Parts: sequence; structure tokens; C-alpha cells
Amino acid sequence: MLSEEKCERSQKYLSVVAFLPDLKIDGWKKRVQLSKRTLAKKANEKFLTWKKSPDELVVYSSYAYADVNLPKKFDCVFEEKNPENYRLINTEIRQSIWNGTHPCDFIEHGHNHIFVLGFEKEMDELWSKLPEVGSDAVLGSFNLGLCNSDDLSFISERIKKVAKLRDLYGTDYWKHDMEEKKIKTEKTARVFTVGDVEKAQNIWILCHGYGQLASDFLSKFSELYTYKNFLICPEGLHRFYTKGFSGRVGASWMTKEERQDDIDDYIAWMDTVYENFVPKNTTAKIIVLGFSQGGATVCRWLEKTSHKTDHLVLYASTFPTDVVPSGNFTRYIKGKLFFAAGNEDEFLNEDEKNKQIELLKASGKEVEVISFIGKHEIYGEVLKQIEGNADDAD
Repeated sequence: MLSEEKCERSQKYLSVVAFLPDLKIDGWKKRVQLSKRTLAKKANEKFLTWKKSPDELVVYSSYAYADVNLPKKFDCVFEEKNPENYRLINTEIRQSIWNGTHPCDFIEHGHNHIFVLGFEKEMDELWSKLPEVGSDAVLGSFNLGLCNSDDLSFISERIKKVAKLRDLYGTDYWKHDMEEKKIKTEKTARVFTVGDVEKAQNIWILCHGYGQLASDFLSKFSELYTYKNFLICPEGLHRFYTKGFSGRVGASWMTKEERQDDIDDYIAWMDTVYENFVPKNTTAKIIVLGFSQGGATVCRWLEKTSHKTDHLVLYASTFPTDVVPSGNFTRYIKGKLFFAAGNEDEFLNEDEKNKQIELLKASGKEVEVISFIGKHEIYGEVLKQIEGNADDAD
């Protein structure tokens, strides 16, 4: 069962594939009489005693789109293979014969029917193109659709899509006939912390790189485990096995698949993390650090958020191309920007490092570059240098 209210607008039409000529109506009534099953007594009697009037047409329709009570009115008829060819004509379904043999006062989803149609005005020439029931014409060679005009654009778009799929995949087109829907859902995410947020002088928000877990990443900041620092390390919302189907697990902030949805989700997640901890200490300095993929993550977050930050640290990371350095990116950053990278970083050559530095300078903020001997890794002595320089920046 499917009600009209729950039916997709793109499927709200009846496909009319043939008409029943006047000479065959009495023969069809005999078929109904021979049927031992009666769905609706009054509808059965009405059809058997009914005499066709000049404003009526009997048609055969395949696969009803929903459960509908009669009478049912439509204001549009269109050529199914060419929906642009349509007419605004008021049409009423006055009678329904379920599966061709059982008169009823309804249309049932998924079934074929014979309909008695009534027209407010003269029938359009489109109806004359329908093949006759039982003729040599191939059913489906010319179909008409009955709908309401408000739904026609949705129906037309859907028909064109299916036609393209048929051209590409033939009778297997339905395997590729998908509609994407997006649904907001709640997710339980992890954040790890070290220290006392209410007593700290510095609150660090640390974003890990691709394939790392927040707990492992936070352990690399042991040089900052002192009374003056409170460390917050949120985890990317997507966890996965880094190799194969078992073993080590890592997390990611996003991939290229539905990237904007992932970005929107982690921006909301970062705001939630900030709001859960930072308001507990109104005097602490806020330092945001992004490592590798986490660098792009914090830049996108800072561009969208309204939360204030004192310093930003991009550690072995690149500035995202979808963020404008001179735009909203630094509007709530009070202090300066740090860029830290090692001389043996396998992901950042010297040209790339210089490019990142220039991008940060384009923000108009003071930029401090920290170069160190090392690879694409977190080093304790580099963290201590950043901490000291951030203190000196007051």
C-alpha cells in the first residue's frame, strides 16, 4: 500500500496504454459478470448498468502509482515518451475496474486497471493516438500520462533520466536507477584531554592527521603535559582499518566522497568541542594546532566558526585551497600564525613550504616560521619552541 501523500512527486502519474472501443464495452461487461469475485458491490452494479456518454472514454492503465479513492481528478495529460508534449485538460476517473475484471471505487497501488474517464471539454487529439485494446499495435508504443500540472516538471525529469539509463544499460537500467537522499543523524565522537581546564594558562586544541587516532596523537604532546596547559584532542568522525580488514585503526576528517558534507560535519563537531571546554576558563590563551590533514581541518573550521582563538599553528600541513587567506579565515584569531615543517618532510618540499608561508602571509597576520631537522612527525622540542614563542607573543 502506498498513499498519494507518501508517493514521490516524480512518480505521481497514471500511465494509459490503450483504449477500449465502444463495440467492446458490452463484451467486457460480460467478463466482469463471469468473475466470481466482487470487490465493491455498488461499483460492480454501477459498471454493469452504466451506459457510456459522449464525454467519456474507457482506457487501460498499467501499474497505479498509489492507492487513490474515486472519483479522482487530473488537470494534465502528456505524451509519456515526450513529456514536453502536454495539454492542460481537466479529466476525471469516474469508474475503476481492478485488474480489468473487478469494478471498485478505488485505484490500488501496483495494479493494472480499466478506467472510465470523463472530460470537462472535448477530448484532445492526443487521445486518438492511443492503440486499441487487443489490436496488433504494440502496447507501450504510445502511452499517455495523467497527472496534475504541479507535478509535471518532476515527472518529466524522472522520465528523461530513466530514458537515458535505458539507452546506457538496456533492460538492466533499473540496477542503476538510484536517488540519493541525505539524512542528518547523531553520532558519538571521541575527544581526549590532558590537564585541568579551569587552572590552565593555555588551552590547546589539537587536530591529528590522516589515519591517526586522537589518543595516539595526544600522546605525542607529552612535552606539554604541565600544569599550565590543557590539551584537547578531538578525533575525526571517520574510523577505518588502515590496512585490510583488521588490525590497526585510524581516523580521518574527510575524503573526496561527499567532501562538503564531511567538512560541514567536522566544523559542527569542532564547535561542539570548543563549547564543551573553552568557556570553563575565560582567561586562558587558546592555541589551535593542526597536523597534516588536521591543518586543513582547523583552517576550514576557523573560517566558519565565530569562536575566538589566540594563535594558529600549521604543523607539517598545507593551507586548504578552498579557504581564502585574506577572507574570514583570521577574523577571530587574535595573535599570530605559526608554520612548522621539517627539512626531511616527505610531503612538503622547499617550494611547497615557501608557497604555504606566502599564503599565510596573505592573511595580513604576523607569521612565524619554525624550521627543524626532522620528518613528517611531531617533535617535543618543536612543541616547546612553539609554546615559548606563543607566550612571548603576548
